[in-house]
Amino acid sequence: MTDLNSVKAYRREVMDGLTRRPDWHRFMVVIAAAQGFRLAERPVPLQPRQAGKSKFGIGRIPVGVLDLVSVWFQLRFGRKPMLFFGVSGAVLIFLGFLVGVYALIERYVLEHGNRAFLYLVLLLVLAGLILFGFGFVGEMLAGMREEVRGLQRELGQLRDGPPTER
Repeated sequence: MTDLNSVKAYRREVMDGLTRRPDWHRFMVVIAAAQGFRLAERPVPLQPRQAGKSKFGIGRIPVGVLDLVSVWFQLRFGRKPMLFFGVSGAVLIFLGFLVGVYALIERYVLEHGNRAFLYLVLLLVLAGLILFGFGFVGEMLAGMREEVRGLQRELGQLRDGPPTER
């Protein structure tokens, strides 16, 4: 696609199959492509603005960037949230373990301790466990979302009925 902000038209099955959220209209083409729908581009004649002033200014840039990050995260980790949360949690737990080993070496080998290392170990391990827990919850939600999508497809097939012979 050469322009994501131009005029767009979608088939009903595309719109029924996509998750719609406010302000994500700019990314519907990307989301549709990521979900396996076929895209085609048709030329549309554009006319210059005849009157009025654009409502898009510098203030929309942060909103657009945050929406872009959100769409990227959803497309990248929406079906497998444990890839993000689990890996991040495991890294934090591992860092907590390393800091703990260093704190033990400093305390018993170098014979002077630092209580800040204890707090850092607690922070890293707890944050890692919490992220890991979010990964499990995210996996359950992703599984339920796939079940709901499957039920919606079955319901749509039942509503449309069997194909008629011509």
